[in-house]
Amino acid sequence: MYIATTNNFHYENILQCLEHGKHVLCEKSMVLHTRQAEEVFALAREKGLFLMECMWVRFLPKIQKVKEWVETGRIGKLKCAQGNLGFYAGKDLTTRAYNPALGGGSMYDLGVYLIEVLGYFATEPLTQVESTVVRAPTGVDETASFLLRYGDYLVDGQCSVGTALPEEGYIALRERLHTGGRVELYDKSGRLVEEYVQEDVNGFIYQVREAVRCIGAGLLESPTVPHSMTLECCRVFEQVLGA
Repeated sequence: MYIATTNNFHYENILQCLEHGKHVLCEKSMVLHTRQAEEVFALAREKGLFLMECMWVRFLPKIQKVKEWVETGRIGKLKCAQGNLGFYAGKDLTTRAYNPALGGGSMYDLGVYLIEVLGYFATEPLTQVESTVVRAPTGVDETASFLLRYGDYLVDGQCSVGTALPEEGYIALRERLHTGGRVELYDKSGRLVEEYVQEDVNGFIYQVREAVRCIGAGLLESPTVPHSMTLECCRVFEQVLGA
C-alpha cells in the first residue's frame, strides 16, 4: 500500500494497513514523533511486513553517485554540507503547510529532505542538534534553521514555507574570497542575469583603504565593519561554544 495522505493521518493509516497484512510505502514525513515510528516499525516486524518512508531522493542515481564520491574520498573526509529548501505557501493559514492539525510546518514538509538526504552521507551517528525557528501565527514552524553533528561532519540546513529558497534569486561568490574572481546574480529560475568580475589583487587592500579613510575623517569605527558586528559575533561564539 502507498500512503499519500496528509502528515497527520500517516500514523493511523500505517497501523490500519499493517493490521490488514499490507506492505507499506508511506510518504514523508512518515510520522510526527519517535514513539509513533517505534510503534509502527515494531508492528511491521511482528507482522513480517515491509514498511518504508518514501524518501525517494536517496535512490536517485545522482545521489548514489555523490555517495560513491564521498565514500571513495574524492573530496577528502566530509566535514560540512549545507542545504536549503523553501517555497511560498501563500497567505491562507488553513492550508496543509500552516495547519497544525494536518501536520503542517517547514520541517515536516521540507526539512525532512535535508535531514534524511544530507544525513545519508554521514559515517557516524547523530550526536548533536541545534536549531532556531520562526513560527507562523498558527504555531507551526514557518522557517527553521538547524545544525546537525555526525562526528566531525556538520549539516547546516534551512527550510521555509513562507518564502522560496532561494527567494527571487541568489548570488554566488566564485573562487577564493581574498583574491579576484566573480560574483554572479541569478534569477529565481536559475538564469544568470548579471556578473561582476573583481580585479585580481590582494583582497586585504580594501580594508586598509577603509582604515585610512576613517582615520583621516576622524571616525572611531567603520560603518561597514562597526564595533557592534564584532560584539554580536562574540556573543554567538559564546552561545555556540559555551565559552
